[in-house]
This record gives sequence, C-alpha cells and structure tokens, in this order.
Amino acid sequence: GNVRLLANAPTSVNYDVRMYRIRLSDSETASLGTYTKLLDTVTVTSDATTVDEFNSDDFLGVNYTVIAYNASEGTASAYDVYVATEKVTAAVCSSFVSSKSGPMLTFDVEHTNGVVTLSATSNSGGNTIVNAYRWQLPEPTAADPFKVLDSWAKATYRGAKYFITVSATNLGEYNAQEVAVVHNGSDAYNTVYNLITTGDNYPEGLITISTDVASNLVRLKAVSNGEAVLKVTMVRHRTIV
Repeated sequence: GNVRLLANAPTSVNYDVRMYRIRLSDSETASLGTYTKLLDTVTVTSDATTVDEFNSDDFLGVNYTVIAYNASEGTASAYDVYVATEKVTAAVCSSFVSSKSGPMLTFDVEHTNGVVTLSATSNSGGNTIVNAYRWQLPEPTAADPFKVLDSWAKATYRGAKYFITVSATNLGEYNAQEVAVVHNGSDAYNTVYNLITTGDNYPEGLITISTDVASNLVRLKAVSNGEAVLKVTMVRHRTIV
C-alpha cells in the first residue's frame, strides 16, 4: 500500500509548505558525492556493527538519515544521527520515530588514528537491515590572517611608497611608518622604516607589513600584532613601469 504524510495547520491561515525527501529502499549500493554519500546496506546484530567511517581531516561534522527494518519483528524506524569531531574525540546523538515501542538501534562513535567510526547495535535481535544517507560537512578553509590594504596592477606600476598611520583607539596607542615597495613581475619586496610608536605595548608597531604578487596585482598586506581594534590610514605615491 501507499504511505501518506499528512499535515494539519493549527489555524485557518494558508501555509506554504516546502520539503526535501529522501527515500531509502531495503537494499542500497554505496555512492559518494561531494557533500553526500549513500551507504551500502548493513545487517546489524546485537553486537556493535560498523555503519560508516570517515577521516576527521576531511569532515568535522556528518548528518545521517538512517532507516532500520527487522522482518522477524515486523518493525521499522527512522533516525536522524549527528556526528561531530574536533580530530581528537568524536560525539554522536540521534532522534528517531519507530513502529516499535522503543528504539530499534543504539548508536556509538569512536575516533582512532584519524578515522571516525559510527557503529550501531540492534535492540531487536539479529538481522536488522540498516540503510543510510549521509551529508558531510567539509572542514572550513582557514581564513587568510592578513588584510589587503592596497593593490595595483604590476604591468602599470613598478613601485610605491606609503605613509601609514595606525590607531588602536581602544588602547590609546598609535604608530606611524613608511613603506617602500618594488616588484620584478613575479615577487614583491618591501622595507618598513621611520617607525614611530606612542606606547610600549607594541614596540615593533601595531601591524606587520608584507607584500606579494597575486593575479597580476601587487598587494600590500598587514597583520595585527595583537588584539587591538585598528584603524589604518594611508597616503600612497607610485612610479610607473
């Protein structure tokens, strides 16, 4: 027969309902995508059975939709399973709906040698058929630690000179400095000079200056030397190629 999902609005207001559906059969074959994975069918017994594994260098969080079916009991259940890792340990939690009075599966997770293993134990005896669909969340790419203060076309200009003032208003500290920049088409070079500071917390200045060539642009970059909130003001002179 057909299974129907019914919804009832609590008021007479008309609602716009949108859904995303995942259907899993009693037998699935593994298929891996960039952000998803369909897992092979697993038979789970009363002993812990591996459902899935992933490398913690690749993913920090994984969400599973899991369907369990036990023919001998005639019961079925659906689970949302969440796994998270910080590359040292791993944790798991789940929620479920079941035709049985209690959960058919118990989930556990462990992290060993960089591999996170999700396992399940059947509370319905042997031969519980388990199928699962996974969303994986890749580890975020680390943000660049520097801020690009200025950039210009390498084909147009050979060098530049900057007069820079930096204000750390929350600390009441300020500094002024000059920077000379030149490039050879592939690399950029700089010298920081005439540094003046008003305080003793950052004797090397409130920022560290660097330069590079990227996408045909010469870039002037800076990294904060502390936790101060900084305002940078500049005057620039450039020489053409």
